[in-house]
Amino acid sequence: MAEFYEILVKELEKAFVKELWEIRRAAGDEKIYAAALLTDSNCTSVSLYVNTLEHLTRTLGENTSDEKLKWKIESWGYSDRMNGRKSLLLKSCQMLSIHDKKDHDEHMRMRDVFIETAVSAFRRAILKHPLTADTDDVTYYISISDSDEAKRLENFSSKMLNSKAVYKEFFKRS
Repeated sequence: MAEFYEILVKELEKAFVKELWEIRRAAGDEKIYAAALLTDSNCTSVSLYVNTLEHLTRTLGENTSDEKLKWKIESWGYSDRMNGRKSLLLKSCQMLSIHDKKDHDEHMRMRDVFIETAVSAFRRAILKHPLTADTDDVTYYISISDSDEAKRLENFSSKMLNSKAVYKEFFKRS
């Protein structure tokens, strides 16, 4: 089992580095304020989302101070699958799906290991290819699309991926 997660962390990191670069390139001169890894409650899908202040303004107009909408990942402007592009994270998703099909109960028991693996891979990718020159300009975190545990995971992962100042500010969100 440990071998699976060792391979997965390497695949995730490699894909995150490439996807962070692609998304940074697509965002151009826009100011990125957040990047999040989104998974599902079965931990079989993985997507990377990024939002910019400019996209937030285009989406919300003058309501950019609405904290709840600011952190709503599904409405963000950039992702690993934008413009119909094939995501480099698909290989990791396939690995997770096969792992789940082999033994669903074991896969579900290992959710925390997956989260730790994802945090580790995301952290290493951010260090290799940060989205901005000042890493405190971006809030990084992981979320779950279909679970009541999303906020708990977001807070946990934000604490692991960001400076203390960025985490404290993110923790205050509504």
